Amino acid sequence: MFNYIKGILIEKNNENIVVEAQGIAYDIFIPQNSIFLLPEEKEEVLIYTYLAIREDAISLFGFITKDDKKMFLKLISVNGVGPKNALNIISSLGLQKIMIAIAKDDKKLLSSIKGIGEKTASRIIIDLKDKLDFNQITNKKDLEVNLQNDSIKLSIKMENVIQALISLGYQNKKAKQALLDAKVDDTMSEDMMLKKALHFI
Repeated sequence: MFNYIKGILIEKNNENIVVEAQGIAYDIFIPQNSIFLLPEEKEEVLIYTYLAIREDAISLFGFITKDDKKMFLKLISVNGVGPKNALNIISSLGLQKIMIAIAKDDKKLLSSIKGIGEKTASRIIIDLKDKLDFNQITNKKDLEVNLQNDSIKLSIKMENVIQALISLGYQNKKAKQALLDAKVDDTMSEDMMLKKALHFI
């Protein structure tokens, strides 16, 4: 029903945000790992949304990126995976790790998520293995930020930001390059570095 909502961020919490658009305040559940990507309260924000309608509840789920929303829609297409379970998976793993778990039949990792048992984890792997673009996945080593042999020395703050980008599904090399292109420095907060880097991905 709603593709996205663009408005003023009124409130942000650990699991949900409130966005006011045209005089209406929308309560939106979002992945926990996206909270730190949001702007400050009272600033404008665009959230891609999905409206879940049940007999006993109507809930709005939101995502900062289109890729997060696409993964969410794929997950809820699996029998036994509801919207809140799908949100938990994205919050806990991020896109990249979800795809790796499916590609490697890693039922243990998927079933470690609250609300996801082994049978549901198996269904996720079986149902989605042929529906995802695994060319986006780097190998396991690329998912770890390894700066020992790098000619450019990055600060602890920058390493943390790179890890945050990787958790959102971006490749290590792409995340690092975006950070360098953004020309960040240690006088900035990690949140500011992250926001600047996202403009270069």
